Amino acid sequence: MPPEDERRIAPAEADLPAAPEERYLCFAVAGVTMALDLGQVLAVLPLPRITHVPRPRRYVEGLALTRKGIVPVVDLRRRLGLVNPAMDARTKLLVVQMGGRPLGLVVDDVSEIVHARPEPLVDASGYPGLDRDLIAGLIRMRGSSRPAILPDIGELLAGL
Repeated sequence: MPPEDERRIAPAEADLPAAPEERYLCFAVAGVTMALDLGQVLAVLPLPRITHVPRPRRYVEGLALTRKGIVPVVDLRRRLGLVNPAMDARTKLLVVQMGGRPLGLVVDDVSEIVHARPEPLVDASGYPGLDRDLIAGLIRMRGSSRPAILPDIGELLAGL
């Protein structure tokens, strides 16, 4: 056993400073509330016309012309393996920064911007059908009993 002055004792969680609140854009994907760090979001647009490309991955819709240029479009509902409802007037395109380039994500609706602290996802059993590897964590929103999921955009879009 090392001498007492060499022992390192981890501080209790209560002694650690709280992580600063960050701003998140909340949106819905097949009835699941999700959020992205606002710094990743370049634009929120009505769903533009999408040009389909030959032999895309199952979840790639195609390409869209936006103010940020031509962006590949991924249907987040399909990528997460969730129910794929029809696109309607509330369907939006989130243009996000991914690896230095813009990318479009199809979501069902965009609701609000919130201030929150991210937390790790300890138990994914409350989210059946979601692949745990595609979730970075969650945020708790004031006034809501259910947290919003923070998708791992890098993992979601690996290989694109």
